[in-house]
Amino acid sequence: MGHIRETAIMAAIGRVEARLSRKPVLVIGKRDGRARQVTAQLRHLNLRFRVEENLYDGLKELSIDADGWSLAVLVADDIGGLPIARRSCDWLRAAAEGLPAIIAGSDAPALGRGAALWNDGPVTVRLPLSAQVFARAVSQACGQRPQPGYVAVA
Repeated sequence: MGHIRETAIMAAIGRVEARLSRKPVLVIGKRDGRARQVTAQLRHLNLRFRVEENLYDGLKELSIDADGWSLAVLVADDIGGLPIARRSCDWLRAAAEGLPAIIAGSDAPALGRGAALWNDGPVTVRLPLSAQVFARAVSQACGQRPQPGYVAVA
C-alpha cells in the first residue's frame, strides 16, 4: 500500500514539474528569511524561480506580468504575517490576471485539514514545506482538485 501511495506522490510531483518547468515561480519574501524554505523545495524539484523582496506596501508597486510566471508564492513570515499576505495575494491575483498563488507561513493552517481551502481564497501551506505538500498546493492553486492518492498533511 505504501508503494502505491509513494508512486502517486511522485506522479503528482511530476505533473507539477511539467507545469512549472515552462515558466519560473515568483517567490515574494526575504532571500535570507523564511523564503529559503520555499526556494529549497523549488531547487529540489529543479524549478526556476526568482525571489522578489518588495515587501509590505511595496508589493503593490511590483509590475507583474502573468504571462511571465507560472505561480506566485508569498511567504507570510517575511511580508508581515497572514493578514497582510492574504490581502497581498488578493491584489496579486487581480493585478496579474488570475496568477495562481500560494501563501506559505509558519502560522498558516495545515494544507491537509478541512475542505474550506477549496474555494476562491488562496491556498495556504505551513512551513517547513515538503515536496509532497508543495505539489498538492500547486495542484489546488492551479484549479485542479487533488487526487486522493497524494493527499499530504503538513
